[in-house]
Amino acid sequence: MAEQSEAATKQIAALINQVRVDTAEAVTVMQSGITEVNSGTQVVSTAGQAFGDIHRLIGLVAGQVKNISTVTNELAAGSQQIVGSIRNMEAITANMAVQTQSVSDASQEQLASMEEVAAASQALAKLAQDLQNTVSRFHY
Repeated sequence: MAEQSEAATKQIAALINQVRVDTAEAVTVMQSGITEVNSGTQVVSTAGQAFGDIHRLIGLVAGQVKNISTVTNELAAGSQQIVGSIRNMEAITANMAVQTQSVSDASQEQLASMEEVAAASQALAKLAQDLQNTVSRFHY
């Protein structure tokens, strides 16, 4: 029985030693897992910050796009006003051209009338001279 007891004690000691080795390996594996979990947590945290930055930048870009859209609409409205003003200027210029032509025509008619008046004045002057010459013959 002592021999059996000694053999059982050796078996128990071997089992305890094996449990200790297996426990040490399990602790090492658990520590490695904790390190990987901590590393994964850090990666997830960094990714979360990156997504937050991306979200913030998307908001900034959206605001800038809205501002660009507003400015573009204002420029389009201003361009429409400029086009309207140019069309008004075109109409005014065309009207002025017509009026200038009318003034030119009236000036030419007036010049022709003045030439007729000048010719009539010269004819009257000649008639007056002729009349004076004729009258002067009767006085002597």
